[in-house]
Amino acid sequence: MKEGASAVSLARKGDGPELLRCSPKREDPPSERNPTFRSAQGLTEPLINPAGQAMLTAAGNIEEFASRTPIKDLIALEPASKSEFPETGDCDTVCHPPDEAYVQDCYRRILDLGSNDSKTAVVDGINAILEEMADKAQMEDRSYTAMVDSVLMLHWTRKEGNSTSYDEFMQKHVDAISVLAKAWARDKTFGGRRIKVLEASCGTGAALEAFLDALPPRLLRKLRVTANDLSSAAIETTKKRLAKFAGKVRIEYEQKDLTQEIPSGKFDVIMLSQTLPFLNDENALRAQRLGLALPSESRHVTTKRKVLEGLINRLKPGKGELLLFDEYPMRFSKIPDDFDSIVEDSLFREIFRPISRGMLINDVMKRIEKARFHAHLESFIDREHIMYLIASGSLRHPENASENMEPPKAQQQGPREDENSKRIIKRAESMHRELIGRLQAFEEADGTVYRPISVGEKRLEIDKEYYDDKIDHKPGYWRTNGNYNLVIVDGLVHHVGQEGYRCMIEKLKRSHKLGPGSAILFIDEWPAPEGSPNPVGNGDARSLIFNAFDDQVFCASVRAGNKYGYLYVVRNL
Repeated sequence: MKEGASAVSLARKGDGPELLRCSPKREDPPSERNPTFRSAQGLTEPLINPAGQAMLTAAGNIEEFASRTPIKDLIALEPASKSEFPETGDCDTVCHPPDEAYVQDCYRRILDLGSNDSKTAVVDGINAILEEMADKAQMEDRSYTAMVDSVLMLHWTRKEGNSTSYDEFMQKHVDAISVLAKAWARDKTFGGRRIKVLEASCGTGAALEAFLDALPPRLLRKLRVTANDLSSAAIETTKKRLAKFAGKVRIEYEQKDLTQEIPSGKFDVIMLSQTLPFLNDENALRAQRLGLALPSESRHVTTKRKVLEGLINRLKPGKGELLLFDEYPMRFSKIPDDFDSIVEDSLFREIFRPISRGMLINDVMKRIEKARFHAHLESFIDREHIMYLIASGSLRHPENASENMEPPKAQQQGPREDENSKRIIKRAESMHRELIGRLQAFEEADGTVYRPISVGEKRLEIDKEYYDDKIDHKPGYWRTNGNYNLVIVDGLVHHVGQEGYRCMIEKLKRSHKLGPGSAILFIDEWPAPEGSPNPVGNGDARSLIFNAFDDQVFCASVRAGNKYGYLYVVRNL
């Protein structure tokens, strides 16, 4: 959800499979907890002949219409090739920015609709204005997405500061982003160099403000920030919001549409805050509004991938990090019941095209050659929604990267394995301090008190040697006393296999070596080492083992070399 959005994007509890609850399980197979977003009865590609004379409606009927779209644009609506990976991330279709005076006039006319008593009349009026905007965008080669986004931003900035409920709603998102930023920034130094930061789509500046507030002074004074947005109204609001950093942080502003052009330069950190659902294929959105084509999910996914690849290309190789902040689930649920919410709902739906988190992590990001997964953190917004942070880096030598980002064999042997585990444990300890503070606020009803897991706290480390020597075929082990703050299970999943691993965790909990408030850190490597007796895929390990326990709440995942660490905390058993 782009910052400033209201509850129209929030999910219903129990909408299909329960996506999130007080202590959610996550990373399930896409068919269960990461549903794809489809419309028109699952038909997601435009169905239109080259002459533009007929289309297939959602009801399956053929409708005749006069072609209002140039042939060149109809061709652009063909399904996107899965092999498209541009170097710059720029869009194939060049669109001019919207006419600011026209955008202001459209919003004025939308506000004039508030005099209608009928909700239907308001919706019909907004739809008529949107169709006019799409027509104008088509004729003048302007960005329809930017037009609608600019009108929506005018609406949000008008509400900001004038609505207590709106400000309280947004504060929950800001608080969650702040927790994630603090957890990410802990122990980061960036050496002695200047830190160049790009907020690629700053919106009203709330996420950037939370990010800057979360950084310690030692990092803040090194920053050189570029704040970009396609809306001039958003940039002006961001300038006012960030005025408190004058003299502390140098901030520059740019107005670019990410689907058209990525801000130039090389950056240490690039933020993309609650924007991904709004990065869509321009031709597909125009055609859908003008009734010339069905929704085209694949076109929008391709555009998102192009933008993300363009941002990855702007990172300093081997050093920079792309931080994606967004919330899940992404669903509409609130029924608009007043004029402001009807306007927001209509504009929001026009350009809101989300993708599942599973598709983002396991498909889109993995298909960007230079992208390398670093970490995934989660923080509660409320009891049903979670803000997540996915951090990805840019490889120093992408030409040497394989599909699985497998490091050279020399790095998979000897003490390097231990070093990777140590790095994961250190990062997990650091992040845990911030994340459990936020989690505690949503677990008060359970009376769970989360325990510290820093060095010196009571911990148990289980590796292959310990398992073979102390646990395997020794049922008496589980009757010994324990109760640890942190249990680390390192390198066992490919050793004992899926069922053996699950069985061990169940026994571990029944033995009370893990109690309420304890943390458990799963560490293993992927791809599985050669010769592993029971190899388990990364996705299967997450969905079928780590997420299989209702009392485990996911906090973060971290990568170091070829090893991954998954940190969970345990609620009342």
